[in-house]
Amino acid sequence: MSAPAIRPRLTYEELCQTVPEGTLCDEVLSPSTARRDKGVKLAAYARFGVRECWIASDENQTVEAYRLEATGGTYRLAETCRPGSTATTPLLQGLALDVAALFAE
Repeated sequence: MSAPAIRPRLTYEELCQTVPEGTLCDEVLSPSTARRDKGVKLAAYARFGVRECWIASDENQTVEAYRLEATGGTYRLAETCRPGSTATTPLLQGLALDVAALFAE
């Protein structure tokens, strides 16, 4: 029996290229990666047509929903959800995220 092939880690660009159109991406911020998550990663997701990206911040207890602009290929902040609200997306009918439950201990 041969050993399984080890696949190298994919770059963000490679991951984005494999994402089917219309999908939702989710990022969880940490203080050490917040700038990268909201800068480099969002730009890469937009470049490859990921239509919506949610960014969850434990520090702020928010879920920010960014939607890809039809023109310009950049994201705009569409909604900021806080505990007591529900995060939803037009991309995935039936998906409803209870923000308070997300940040519950």
